[in-house]
Amino acid sequence: MSTAFVPTQAMTHWMQSVSNVNPISFVVDAVRDLSLPGQYALDSVLSAWGVIALIAVIGLGATLYLFRKVVR
Repeated sequence: MSTAFVPTQAMTHWMQSVSNVNPISFVVDAVRDLSLPGQYALDSVLSAWGVIALIAVIGLGATLYLFRKVVR
């Protein structure tokens, strides 16, 4: 569940909890802030970049670990 099609305020409480930790919601909110005039928020853009960077670091680390394990 992300905020791509439904705003967070329209979701039930448990859906909001899931949406708040969904990486797609961070990116969608940042793109929405950049797209709408007068809605630019630096904190949402930076948090989206942080989430993307964290996923990239974890993914790269897991890939390198598994690659080394398979090659040996």
